[in-house]
Amino acid sequence: MKLSKLAGLILVMTLINTIVFAQSVPKQKDIVKNNIPAFFAKLPSTVASMFLSSTKFDDFALIANEHAKYKNGNKLNSPFSKVFGANASKRLPLTQNSLPFYNSSSDMAEVVQSDYGFCAGFSVVMRQLNMLAFFDPNNQFDALPDGAVKGNEIWVKFFKHQLDLIMTGQPALIPMYANLNAFASEEVFGKYIKQLIVKAWAELNVSFKGLHMLSSVKRKSTPEKLKKLIAEIELAHSMNYNPIVYASAPNKTVFNPEQWIHVLQVFKVNKLAGGKKVELFVWDPNVPAANQLNFPNVLGLDLETGAITYQSFRDLAEIGVLPYETAVIGKIVSKTLKSEFCLKYTLKSSSNKIDDVSICSARAQNLKY
Repeated sequence: MKLSKLAGLILVMTLINTIVFAQSVPKQKDIVKNNIPAFFAKLPSTVASMFLSSTKFDDFALIANEHAKYKNGNKLNSPFSKVFGANASKRLPLTQNSLPFYNSSSDMAEVVQSDYGFCAGFSVVMRQLNMLAFFDPNNQFDALPDGAVKGNEIWVKFFKHQLDLIMTGQPALIPMYANLNAFASEEVFGKYIKQLIVKAWAELNVSFKGLHMLSSVKRKSTPEKLKKLIAEIELAHSMNYNPIVYASAPNKTVFNPEQWIHVLQVFKVNKLAGGKKVELFVWDPNVPAANQLNFPNVLGLDLETGAITYQSFRDLAEIGVLPYETAVIGKIVSKTLKSEFCLKYTLKSSSNKIDDVSICSARAQNLKY
């Protein structure tokens, strides 16, 4: 075969593969449209949950009251410490706590044709995995089901089931892997986590939360709003979890393809100038984790003027904790404390006293395949 014909054949096959791939990978805009019926289907339960949260009668409010009892005592006995304490070190943007891919069109191309970023999906899924995944590299808890051999159908189905448990707000064991980065580096699980990110992104954006974030581009931050925000973040940190915040650049119109809204975890609060200025150290899914402790990404807040800065943005419109964030956290804690399987771990308190704590999870051995 002549070289020119071979080159032509390769070009044709490449075009065919590109067309087939494009048809099999959904478009981001289509995913949004497909989530609209689910939004209306869940509307009654969503409104009920919002009402309970606003009246302080939801799971979070009840558990927060219990947490307050330990403010000046042994915080390890707080419900939040019992659930999130074992994974508290995973609140930091270290490589082992991060995914081996980032919020970019190229990294997400195998699961979606993207028009926008997936920072909201990344932040939600990474926090959920770091809060609720318990890695057991030597399988000490004997969690693998019978017949599971690396790469076979039972193996893959088991680990996907564990991921699904975590995304519904239940802790789960991940045996045979040392950390999130190692686990997500397996091609089949990395791809599945990307699909979970897309799903979380769609659910968050096609919701009242999404509308609230969109409309934030027309609002303006104030010192009072920032003080309230800092109090919310510090409360979350006292409960051993990273709050997720959105930050938006000002825009004259809400639905504008050029608008900038970024969603991030806050893992540290640093107060300066006698508390008049505050730095929020954030976990940015657009940036490699290895760089984020030595070269932190910082949201700067001025509590005198209400000004907000981030990277090249000098005057952001608004920053806020995701709406009804506490409702999500409350359900996770409530589910965990009511579940059946308890995994014991040890925590060291500030007084160097060793406390045995139990965290409950679904028992993997009872799963049927």
